[in-house]
Amino acid sequence: MQNEIRGWVGQTTEKRHHLYEDLAAISGSRHVMDQEWAIEAVSRDNSIEGELAHLRPDIIVRPGSEEEVIEIVKLANETKTPIIPTGARTSCGGASLPKHGGINIDLLRMNKIEVHEEYMVYTVGPGVVWSHLHDALYKKGFKSGFKGPYSLSTATVVGSVSSNSHGIYSAKWGGAPDHVLCIKAVTSALGLIGTGSLSNKNAKAYFRYCNGPDLTGILIGDHGTMGVKTEITMKMYLWPEAIEYQTNIFTERESAIKSFSEKLKTGYMDDSVLVYYVKDFIRTILPDLSKSAANIGCIEYYVVEDKNQGVADAKMKALDKITKKYRGVKMGATMGKLMQEEIGSTGMVVAMMAKMGPWVLQCHARPVDDLLRYSEKCDEQYERSGYEKKGFSRQGQAFGIGRGQVSVIDNLFNPFSDPEVIQLTEKYATEGKNHAVESGGCPYWLGPAWYDHVYENYTPEYIAYYKAVKRVLDPNNIMNPGAFNIEELD
Repeated sequence: MQNEIRGWVGQTTEKRHHLYEDLAAISGSRHVMDQEWAIEAVSRDNSIEGELAHLRPDIIVRPGSEEEVIEIVKLANETKTPIIPTGARTSCGGASLPKHGGINIDLLRMNKIEVHEEYMVYTVGPGVVWSHLHDALYKKGFKSGFKGPYSLSTATVVGSVSSNSHGIYSAKWGGAPDHVLCIKAVTSALGLIGTGSLSNKNAKAYFRYCNGPDLTGILIGDHGTMGVKTEITMKMYLWPEAIEYQTNIFTERESAIKSFSEKLKTGYMDDSVLVYYVKDFIRTILPDLSKSAANIGCIEYYVVEDKNQGVADAKMKALDKITKKYRGVKMGATMGKLMQEEIGSTGMVVAMMAKMGPWVLQCHARPVDDLLRYSEKCDEQYERSGYEKKGFSRQGQAFGIGRGQVSVIDNLFNPFSDPEVIQLTEKYATEGKNHAVESGGCPYWLGPAWYDHVYENYTPEYIAYYKAVKRVLDPNNIMNPGAFNIEELD
């Protein structure tokens, strides 16, 4: 009721979009907006790339039900109007920004959470954010496995699935896609479809790999190009009784990466982060430690969880052996616990941005055994460019996203005070993204800020495969057209 009362405000007598009345008839006039201030509000995410500023929808609609989404998509298809579904718009590459205008379907009103203890799954609508999900599961003694991206408290669960999100607790549990069982989505050609066990008209949402080919995967990481997701069912797990934290420091990067790699392969760490370029991080965030920490080359922290305290202790002991093998020094649990608890509420992230300035994100996946070579190439780029002398700061880190894979985030922070600084930041981002993809890295979340870099390295067969699927589900190409830089379907 509170959401309904709050609604949209600021109705005016300005000239309306030609679909305003039709959309208002579906979702109500209080949930349809085309005023300039409203368009401006939804034309932003966490990107800093200036070339994304022109990517704006023409009108916004906020459906409150699956039935409304079906009617909106039907209207858009009949009028051949582009649509882009959005959640919290916390992406860092413009994923929620349309390349061709049209209708922004804001899905935040659809925020139901259903917990099914009998078969260990939960079902969420596209408006549910991770922090609300965690609260709902914790109250019943469960957890989600993967805990969400680093914009945790505001990112939506469904948005994370649509963008292949990895992040907190990915070391053991993988990313958002690894927990998906069933999806309900509205396509422009077929209307509402259900995948996994929902492909059986008599079944509930509880299992993925059944009844034929796995068609769920087509709707994962699609950025709304294949359908508008109205409901996703995912796995859940029992809440652990034992939670242990550990922080280690290393003087040499090579030893730290070898230690990190060996630990990942054990599968013992639920979450794990290695900061391999720490000088600017310590200088800016922990200035009192700058002198005493001069010999710190890398900082590692991780979390181990289990239903049994004895098992958790045994895992920690095995990981300690690996730390000692590579001459690491144990620093206790404080930093690891702080990072987990503060990042979970975005407190640490806000503090870092306030002190170091906005960042350029180049998050991408790569084999952990390739991390040393890649990090050294990033060193060369940073030193060659002279960014440090210009007042920039850098943080290079990797977090586990599997037993042999990491997400690498080589960040450039800046004072963000004038156009020249912004231009230099964007230049660094372009160089870094080109290097990431050309050296075999694969970004998992995309958006216009990544499209040019990725498209040039697609295989022709992959593009043909994408187009073939898209022609079946969206023959008029109205669903986030131009995503992945694939403009035409013929």
